[in-house]
Amino acid sequence: MNLALSRTDFVAATQAEYHMPTRRVPNSLTRVKSFRDGDLLVTPHLPGHGQVSIHVVNGEYPDCYKYVPDDGEHLNHRIRVRASYGLEGNISMRYLVLGPWYAKVSAWRLPIVKIPRFNSLFTRLQQQLSAAPEDSLAPSTLDDFRDDLAEAARELIASRLKELPASHGAFSFEAVCGDVITASGYEIERRNHYADGGDADFVCRRTSGDASPFGERGRLFVQVKRHAGTTGVHAIEQVIKAADGKDADMCVITLADEFNDAAIKLADDNGVVLIAGLEVCQLVLQRLGDRRPQAAHA
Repeated sequence: MNLALSRTDFVAATQAEYHMPTRRVPNSLTRVKSFRDGDLLVTPHLPGHGQVSIHVVNGEYPDCYKYVPDDGEHLNHRIRVRASYGLEGNISMRYLVLGPWYAKVSAWRLPIVKIPRFNSLFTRLQQQLSAAPEDSLAPSTLDDFRDDLAEAARELIASRLKELPASHGAFSFEAVCGDVITASGYEIERRNHYADGGDADFVCRRTSGDASPFGERGRLFVQVKRHAGTTGVHAIEQVIKAADGKDADMCVITLADEFNDAAIKLADDNGVVLIAGLEVCQLVLQRLGDRRPQAAHA
């Protein structure tokens, strides 16, 4: 029996032929008529259980569609594709990036389900595998999840820190850095210290013997920069001059992604600790971990 989608009575004829109690399955199949050139078809458990493949539709309906009437496996509806990814078994459904999609798969019982909220996810995977077909997206581990969660948290913190004023007020980037410093075992003795052309936003005294990312001496001079992109030598020069040869640790904290080569060399030559970008966010994240959530009371 010919049950091509072109039949005007396709839904009713398919329901009758297969003795289906409802029309949900044939109605789902009619979604093929909405296929457009370049659409992605995501196929769970193909080529094997626990694997997934991605296929790019070639042409718009009806050009992308072909009906084969005498397929003994009842796979009569064929879709033309111009590229496929994952048919070598190299995409696991348990790959970390696929987590939001994988959590929904077991609830989808129909042959064709529209999943527009996952468009960007599968488009990224398609682009990745197009550029590097040999990539193997293996099942992820709990450590992978933790690392990904921490990275997402650091990126969120970075975006929020960039919205803060550089200094002054109850909350600012400078205030956040001061909080991280005191949480690391220091007391801030002086702010905005100027000496011989030097500048330190914080002059601190060590009050704890615990390990510190800023150094081990009793005093600490800190310069804070809410820069974007790259931080140069000027910040390092400021804190070196502010310390004025005293027996103290020196540190420059910046929200910039990195320090330039000249700044790194000057810091190395003078023992200045450099903390930039995501490392700053990691310190803030650790500080947040020290806070206990407030209880809610009715």
